[in-house]
Amino acid sequence: GRTARAERLREQAEAEARAASELERQRSLLHTVLEATADGLVAADRSGRVTTYNQRLVELWGVDPQRLD
Repeated sequence: GRTARAERLREQAEAEARAASELERQRSLLHTVLEATADGLVAADRSGRVTTYNQRLVELWGVDPQRLD
């Protein structure tokens, strides 16, 4: 009944919170790795839209970060 449904909803909410936390941890790790490298890196999606880059790219190539966003 209601109790079982409430328990399922609580479990689902907890699982979603764990997944969101893990996603944030992975994003943080990726950011750290990108910024720690000596190389200038840029990533783009299939349509050519820049999805991420590191500060070293800006420094090495003199790229205006606003043009990348």
